Amino acid sequence: MITLLSEKDSARVRVEYRLRLFAIGAALFAGVFVAAAVALLPSYVTARLAGSAAEQENKLLSQAIDSSALASAGKSVRSAQALLAAITFPAGAPRPSEVIAALAGVRHKGITITRAEFSSQPGHTQVRLSGVAATRDGLLQFRQALAGIPGVSSVGLPIENLAKASDIDYGMTIDLRPPPKKP
Repeated sequence: MITLLSEKDSARVRVEYRLRLFAIGAALFAGVFVAAAVALLPSYVTARLAGSAAEQENKLLSQAIDSSALASAGKSVRSAQALLAAITFPAGAPRPSEVIAALAGVRHKGITITRAEFSSQPGHTQVRLSGVAATRDGLLQFRQALAGIPGVSSVGLPIENLAKASDIDYGMTIDLRPPPKKP
């Protein structure tokens, strides 16, 4: 390529060309940046407002949850107190653990206890046992052994439980004597 400019002038023109090209590029970049900022400004403002509204709603929900949690906790405490009152035994009544320990000591071969219910009212404590006995004789021996436990006043065994000779589904009631009153 043939140029009419001297090398010095040609180098200066190249430098000016590069500077102008850089200035136009920087101006275009700044213009795009300003346009993007202007375009995104409403979105930014909307997001900030929505964020502060969400924070406020979160605080209100937290307060509502805390107050409802306290209310449900109060209900749970009242329910637990009612259950404790229901299982509180009268003074001097034998404890279920004592009765069950005594019953466990007289277990006989061939006797299976599937259910034990304990009830206690003032002056009257009762245990209901149900299960399966392998033989009628084993069931009668178990009944006699239960009647021999200190503190047992009677052992009720319905006659229909003795109708079968083997594999007997039984249910018996054990009445406990009230403890002697202390002077």
